[in-house]
Amino acid sequence: MIWRTALLRATAIPLAIIGLWGAERGPDYDIAIAATGESAAVRTADGQLTVLGARPSGFVSEQWLRAGRADRRLATET
Repeated sequence: MIWRTALLRATAIPLAIIGLWGAERGPDYDIAIAATGESAAVRTADGQLTVLGARPSGFVSEQWLRAGRADRRLATET
């Protein structure tokens, strides 16, 4: 949607700031499942991510670590 008046455009700025702030401050996820369903990352009580199932690719691991704000390694559960 394109807002045509200056007032409506100015209204979008605070709404965008609130949205970005909320996305940053939102709760962390407790579980993430790979698209293939072969592996999952679960947050333990101490806040570390543990991998269940097959070892995910490096790309998937990196995305889980970024999204989960975790340490730079994943623990593997057998």
